[in-house]
Amino acid sequence: MQNLKSLVFSLFLFLVLFSCKTKNRDKINEEKNVVEDHIIEAKVINDVFLQVVDTPYYPYDNFLTHDLDTKELKNDTNLIAVSNKLEPLLKFLNQIGRVINDLEKSEKENYLEVFHNYQNDTSIHKLHIDSLKNIGRFQLTDKYDFTQKANNSVLGSMRFTRIAFNLNNTKSFFVVTIKDKGKSDIENLVFLSLKNGKWRIIKTIILSES
Repeated sequence: MQNLKSLVFSLFLFLVLFSCKTKNRDKINEEKNVVEDHIIEAKVINDVFLQVVDTPYYPYDNFLTHDLDTKELKNDTNLIAVSNKLEPLLKFLNQIGRVINDLEKSEKENYLEVFHNYQNDTSIHKLHIDSLKNIGRFQLTDKYDFTQKANNSVLGSMRFTRIAFNLNNTKSFFVVTIKDKGKSDIENLVFLSLKNGKWRIIKTIILSES
């Protein structure tokens, strides 16, 4: 009887330890995946940052010409606020779904996979803006109130959603909200593809403009 109790206790202890080990391994893997997601999301934004910034509100070419003429970097000319939070795509899903359904067949198949992968994703990721190096002569700050109706003391502001990917990380899309110094803002849905190790913009669709 004593031997049976010892056996049961040993089995119970083994199950507890195995469960703890499994949970710890799952937690480590989950944290590793989050870190990897953050890195690849930052790479996507870094690769296409200047193309995303080049909007009718503050075109990069105009700024660069002005800067070369004056040899000065004025805060109200070159400073852009970039949110350090990558928000979920949830509020844009209906619009994104409609846009994807209107794409050509080959593009539609590619981006439907991306769309389905992120339908229920509610997590918020952090964007370290100091990881963005492809910013030309602009300067970035995340010390800014992104709820403001108009930009003050900065050229404009940008808020990126989470970057959605297909399973092999070769296709992606995101929504970026860009606001200028006045009260104008634009929400762009940006489709991307990985080519030769660099993310390239395939198509940009305006979701809203005001």
